[in-house]
Amino acid sequence: MAYHGILDAIDNSDNSRLTGRARHQIGASVNYNDQKRGWNANLAGTWNGSYLDSSTNKIKDFGIWNLMVNKELNKTTTIYVGVDNLTDYTDVNNLIVGSVYRAGIKMKF
Repeated sequence: MAYHGILDAIDNSDNSRLTGRARHQIGASVNYNDQKRGWNANLAGTWNGSYLDSSTNKIKDFGIWNLMVNKELNKTTTIYVGVDNLTDYTDVNNLIVGSVYRAGIKMKF
């Protein structure tokens, strides 16, 4: 799956481009599903084009990649591990704090 979004956000009061919003955003994901063995994985990425900060300084573009892997143990139990922001990108202006790791177990009752 892939997508491309265009945001043409303009401040109506002075006809300037809105700050903190990338004009272009491109995303893609790849899924792997092995139902026979109970494995599922997803790799997804989003690229955000350059944008203006509140001081109208141009901020460089950046990309975020996320990975999630699941293993179905039986019909009621699945374990998973994942990483959001594989490259550990940080941007305090946009509250992007680096990588987030997760692991857990899902159980159906």
